[in-house]
Amino acid sequence: MIVTLPVRVAAPALLALLVSSCSFAPRMSPPEQAAALPGTFDAASPADTTRAQSAWWASFNDATLDALVDSALIRNLDIRAAVARVTELQNQYRIARAPLMPAIQGTVDGAQSSAPSNTGSFGSIGNTIPGFPDRFENVTYSASLGFSYELDFWGRNRNAAGAALNEYFATRADAETARMGIVSETIATYYEIADLEDRIALSAGIVDLLDERTQLSESRYAGGLISSFELYAVRQNFDNEKAGYPTLEANLYEARGRLAILLGAYQAEAERWLGTDRGADLA
Repeated sequence: MIVTLPVRVAAPALLALLVSSCSFAPRMSPPEQAAALPGTFDAASPADTTRAQSAWWASFNDATLDALVDSALIRNLDIRAAVARVTELQNQYRIARAPLMPAIQGTVDGAQSSAPSNTGSFGSIGNTIPGFPDRFENVTYSASLGFSYELDFWGRNRNAAGAALNEYFATRADAETARMGIVSETIATYYEIADLEDRIALSAGIVDLLDERTQLSESRYAGGLISSFELYAVRQNFDNEKAGYPTLEANLYEARGRLAILLGAYQAEAERWLGTDRGADLA
């Protein structure tokens, strides 16, 4: 069955269809492919993709490290700000997409009136009729439902929604990048603290050993067994090792401060977590 429309009806309908598909937003050309991708990939087992990707640091088998990373992911201020930004842009996308949907508005209204019956034109009548009411009361209700839809002829609303969606995806990727950065920095700082603690313990042992050697060299020098050059070399080694000890302590204090910032906690609390309990008090 073929339906033929008059020209005066078909022309406006065709014009509206063509105009509604127009958009003045510039079209971006797709980027060139950098390299050819292989046709197939080696699929990992489900057990490998759950724990290994979400908490890859668990492979170190360090309970303290797991507790510190979990605390950083929960309490770090940068991650909280990134998540809040993602939520904000998600809501902005919903707002930008709203004009593309039909708008339905409903209203409900009620009114009540009460007037004495002995006033106006009913004043004299009411006195002559037995049982005539003293007041006239009236209650009315009304309800209305409105429907509206805006045709996006030039694609303004579609382009605004697309821009908001792209910004949301970009911000979500930035939030994931921030999360990965916090995790890697927490792990690196934790092992830096462990390395500095070991170096300080080793340096303290070397200082004690060189102190004993210096005292022994001084006794031997007093007895004429060694020369002053040998005594000077022993003292120089002792002074150099002792001078480097405060630098290691300062580096350890600075690393613990950075770890506290990553955890969103005070430095004393972070140092307690790194104590003998090894993060048992983490929440």
